[in-house]
Amino acid sequence: MAWRVDPEVAGRLGEHTEMTTTVHPPLVTKLHYQFEGWLGDELLTTFPCFLVTDRLAAALVEARLTGFTLADVEVSTSERFDELHPGLSLPGFRWLQVGRDENADLHLASDHHLVVSTEALSCLRRHSISHAVLQPMRDDAPLLPGVVRVAHLDVDATAQRAARAGYTVFALSPDGITDRSTFFDAVRATLPLDPPVVSARSWDAMSDSLWEGLHQLPGPRIVILWPNARVMAHEAPDEHELALQVLADVAETLADDRATLGHPKTLSVVVES
Repeated sequence: MAWRVDPEVAGRLGEHTEMTTTVHPPLVTKLHYQFEGWLGDELLTTFPCFLVTDRLAAALVEARLTGFTLADVEVSTSERFDELHPGLSLPGFRWLQVGRDENADLHLASDHHLVVSTEALSCLRRHSISHAVLQPMRDDAPLLPGVVRVAHLDVDATAQRAARAGYTVFALSPDGITDRSTFFDAVRATLPLDPPVVSARSWDAMSDSLWEGLHQLPGPRIVILWPNARVMAHEAPDEHELALQVLADVAETLADDRATLGHPKTLSVVVES
């Protein structure tokens, strides 16, 4: 099974980059990546290159994945970055050079997007790639635990496939979720909460209530589908990220054997970004 991965774009090619622009994509021989911002992901891109943190680079090598080499990259920050992240020290990064062998764990597709195997995706998701958009290359791809951002979500088809696989399925409305208040309204209308959440004042209260409501469900596997989430991401980006963090935290703790007293559950949250 293969997955297309569109990583976070945290910057642009810096002025010290050396490349040939008479071909497409441009042939980069020296990479300078200038950060304009950073949401914290360990896999980054700016066309036509990819970066990984030193930590993720070591994990890819240790996992014996194929289809890539690692090279040095010059990293700098812009004035805008320094204003957004005063005092932030970036980790070390490596240039992730990906080939085009379709049989490898990592390869570039004909449209120059990054495609990875299930094994490679598992390695990537053990690190921070929460802002990457994933898309399975086949319609029958298994659901992944935790929060997964996808470029396109067919709610009916995904719900049917999940139900056949034994998931309890919930789908938020594709319309009307634009900010914190409307997100809370949609959760109250769709998901099991215990105790009920009567206002939109507290993310912690929502997290605790949703955790307990989902934990009480009889089945061990649950999926929440959030179509058209890009509207809230555009209208209220900070609140959208908080909503996703709540869902991610609930998924993580529901999977914890100790937190659930030996009754863990798998929660998949598919978010159309």
